[in-house]
Amino acid sequence: MKTEHISEYNKLIAEYLGWRVVEKEGRVNAYNPKEKCVTSFWIDESPEITIKRMWDELTNQSHGRCVYNKSWDSLMPVIDKIEGGKDKNEGRSTKITRDCSACQGNDNVYQCIIYKVKDSDKEDEELIKGNSDISKLDACFNAVVSFVIWYNNND
Repeated sequence: MKTEHISEYNKLIAEYLGWRVVEKEGRVNAYNPKEKCVTSFWIDESPEITIKRMWDELTNQSHGRCVYNKSWDSLMPVIDKIEGGKDKNEGRSTKITRDCSACQGNDNVYQCIIYKVKDSDKEDEELIKGNSDISKLDACFNAVVSFVIWYNNND
């Protein structure tokens, strides 16, 4: 993944999890259905700029709350949702496996694979694969971003 797109990818994942940034009564609020209001700004500029500022704060690399590329604590609820969710097109569950495997002779290649789960008598179908030579977390982040993009395009 290109580092200049990390905040954009974190925002995509946050939206997939249900995070919403909304303007209401002169304030911009960030909500998650499972949590109370996380943070809020008074609108001191155009609402569009303030909404962007809220997303930037939520997905900021150094102190944001939705930093899925930096923390297993942030990324695991996304993986749980993918594993427990239903695929829109197939009506099937998905699962993720993490495998630190040697790939083409490189011991530092990590993979995260998201599968479509088939009926018990059929082999699961590979849907998305994320690779990284940095870490398992990075490989899973790459796979999750690819999955969310695929999921949004198959709506």
